[in-house]
Amino acid sequence: MFKKIFSCWLFALILPLGTWADTPLPSPNGIQFPSSYKDWRVLTFFHRTDMEDLRLVLGNNIAMDAVHQPWPEGTSIVKIVWRTETRSHFGSAIIPDRFIEIGLMIKDKTKFPKTGGWGFAQWSGRTLTPYGENQHFEKVCFGCHLLAKDSDYVFVKPLSMP
Repeated sequence: MFKKIFSCWLFALILPLGTWADTPLPSPNGIQFPSSYKDWRVLTFFHRTDMEDLRLVLGNNIAMDAVHQPWPEGTSIVKIVWRTETRSHFGSAIIPDRFIEIGLMIKDKTKFPKTGGWGFAQWSGRTLTPYGENQHFEKVCFGCHLLAKDSDYVFVKPLSMP
């Protein structure tokens, strides 16, 4: 229950106001935008200093029930990315600024055998424009995720909650 409340509170606090795409197009590899992602729970969050962004990572029920590697079939993980900013009245805090993208990983060894059993998709900007010109874009995603092979191609580890 705490994780669900925390997730809702975090969204209310950091999601920017404004118009968003109603029904984003699927990614070039056919993956549909996960419209239910706002009901998923917080898996973790992190700050990438090299990219100067904040990333909130959510998991569907399969991911949250497993919370270990290897992740089971049906796991879906969403990464929501914002650029960072600091406020002059509270300069030591790094906070979300402009929304950048939503990325998705789906565990399905049958559909995605060439990318470690994971399907990748990404939507950018407020229009949630699908990333990639054709279905081969996911090789770029998987190329980076190869660095996390020992953790089933997932970079982050779940938060420890009291």
